[in-house]
Amino acid sequence: LRDKGFLYLPRGNQLYRVNADGGDLRMILEAGKKERIQSCQVSWDGKDIAALVSPQHGQTTYEVRRAGPAGGEAKTIYRTENRPSVAWTPDSAWLIVIDGKRIVGVNRATLATKPVLEVEVTREVQGSVLCCLSGDLQGSFYFWGDYVRGGNAFSVDKDCNLAKGLFSSGMASYCQPRISPDGTKMARHEHDYEWLGGNKRGFISEKPPPGEAKSKMRGFFPANDDL
Repeated sequence: LRDKGFLYLPRGNQLYRVNADGGDLRMILEAGKKERIQSCQVSWDGKDIAALVSPQHGQTTYEVRRAGPAGGEAKTIYRTENRPSVAWTPDSAWLIVIDGKRIVGVNRATLATKPVLEVEVTREVQGSVLCCLSGDLQGSFYFWGDYVRGGNAFSVDKDCNLAKGLFSSGMASYCQPRISPDGTKMARHEHDYEWLGGNKRGFISEKPPPGEAKSKMRGFFPANDDL
């Protein structure tokens, strides 16, 4: 969570919050016993969490649930048959949701949805086409996806209208891109990854500007006592 020093850790059907120094671990959100909290994204202003909840066995509806940064009652704000991925706009007014081949926006105040973009694929596949959505403070969003024509990034304006259609970025092949809290760097890791102060673990580079095809990557592994 930007400027607050918190990390959010999904574990089964529960979501935990812990201070960046490792203290005050607490469970703040709990889904149904047979559901699973896959991940969560904190809004840039720190006022909301969007948690991705997968259904129990035999059911097919995924949900995006919203709660406050300290947890409490969660409200379902989006449902889909495809496994979603989400990221907040820079002003935290909209939550961008990947839903199969569609990308939509959910207004935080009204919960109204609006279409943003539908991608064209070169090969039809079952299930989710796009995943690992992340966004920066300039309103650009990056995702990972197979068989997508046109690129792996797009931009929206303050009203969640498409400002720039699909374009290619240096993040095309990274399975889990994340933008640093100040919006100036990106990182990727083979598994889930969060920024933690100055302790940057994984492969790190300066965030490529929109439209730049490649970025120079460098490996960075801190000493063990920094992990």
